[in-house]
Amino acid sequence: MKRAINFANALSVMRLFLIAPIIYFFEVEKIEIAWFLIFVAIISDSFDGYFSRKNNEVTEFGKIIDPLADKFCVIGLIIYLLLINKLEFWYVALVFVRDLAIMLGSVHLKISKGFVLMSNWEGKVTVVFTTIYILLSLIDNPSFDYFAKIILAVNILYLFYSFYLYVKIYFKVLKEKI
Repeated sequence: MKRAINFANALSVMRLFLIAPIIYFFEVEKIEIAWFLIFVAIISDSFDGYFSRKNNEVTEFGKIIDPLADKFCVIGLIIYLLLINKLEFWYVALVFVRDLAIMLGSVHLKISKGFVLMSNWEGKVTVVFTTIYILLSLIDNPSFDYFAKIILAVNILYLFYSFYLYVKIYFKVLKEKI
C-alpha cells in the first residue's frame, strides 16, 4: 500500500496552505512576496503530478488533494480579487460554480461508486488560463488589457469545455454498474 503523504502529495498540501499568505502579502503591499508565492504554487502544481508518476507514487489521496488544492487556491484568490475590485462578479461566480459542481460531483462519485474523478488535461489547461487571467488582472497597466481580454475569452471557453468533459465522465461512471 502506498503512503498517502509522499513528496508529490506534500507539494499539493503545501499549495493548499499558500492562499492565506498570498492574500496577506497583497494586503500588506508586499507584492513581490505575494508574486513569489503565486509562482511557488504554480510550480508545485506542475511538479506534484510529475513526481507522483515518476516515483510511481500515485495515491487516492493525491488524486483528491491535487485538484482540491488547485480549486482552493484559485477560488480564494478570485474571491479576494473580487473584494478589491480587480475581477468582476460574473467571472468569479462562473469559476466558483463550475469548481463547486465538479467538487460535489467528485464527492458523489467517490461515495456512491468508489470512483475518484481525476483532473484531466483540459481541466489543467483551464487552470493555466485562469491563472494567467488572474495574474493579468493584478497588473495595473492598460497595455495588458487587450491581451487580458483574449486570455479571458480562451479561459471562458476552457471553463465550459472542461466542465462539459467532467459532466460527461460523471454520467458515464454513474451509469456503470459497480
